[in-house]
Amino acid sequence: MTNVVVCGALGRMGTTIGRLVNEAPDLTLVGGVDVRAGDLFGTRVVEAARMDALLKELKPDVVIDFTVANAAVEN
Repeated sequence: MTNVVVCGALGRMGTTIGRLVNEAPDLTLVGGVDVRAGDLFGTRVVEAARMDALLKELKPDVVIDFTVANAAVEN
């Protein structure tokens, strides 16, 4: 099983990626990051300021970045 975190998780594309990960038999959606905290298909989404802590806690195999360009440069 490959553990995945989605950045930009609550946006249109992030939600689509989250759904696809959630539906894939060999992937597990373990967390998300966005400008606001929330929930994506029952998975915790933290605010961008907490991204480092989330990544240290979950140790995902893959991080998919679907943030806006400015956010990607800052992170």
